[in-house]
Amino acid sequence: MARARTKQELLDFGEKEYKKLMELVGSFTPDQQEKLEVFENRTIKDVLAHLHDWHELVFAWEDEGMSGGKPAMPAEGYTWKDLPAFNEMLYKKSKDKSLAEVVGAFEKSHAKAMKRIEAYESDDLEAKGKFAWTATTNIASYYASCTSSHYVWAGDLLKKLQKRI
Repeated sequence: MARARTKQELLDFGEKEYKKLMELVGSFTPDQQEKLEVFENRTIKDVLAHLHDWHELVFAWEDEGMSGGKPAMPAEGYTWKDLPAFNEMLYKKSKDKSLAEVVGAFEKSHAKAMKRIEAYESDDLEAKGKFAWTATTNIASYYASCTSSHYVWAGDLLKKLQKRI
């Protein structure tokens, strides 16, 4: 799949890859979703929590940036070089949540991402450097990374898991 770059691609690919991912998730029992190791002791539930957490990060960056601030990316106290440690922190924050809580949060944050994308004019979403907080990139890149591209990554992990069991 090509990376989503336009508003319509973000919406279309986001929904398409979300549906494919949720069908894959649904091919596992709830017990499997909570207990089968996908990678590095992460379960399907943990992968969905990770996706939700990254939605929330993009929302926070966007909110701060659009109100004139300069968001810390990926978060205060972390740089992009610290991504493994940062993702570990996110895992620890969410690992004790219930499957129902994680799935519900992921469904809601996906819907919120699609609504936020829909609310933009195409030019505002797609133009590089349009907003100071995005520097030389565009908001579409942030949303592609936390939706369709991230869903493909998760789906690939689940397909590999299916082959192992």
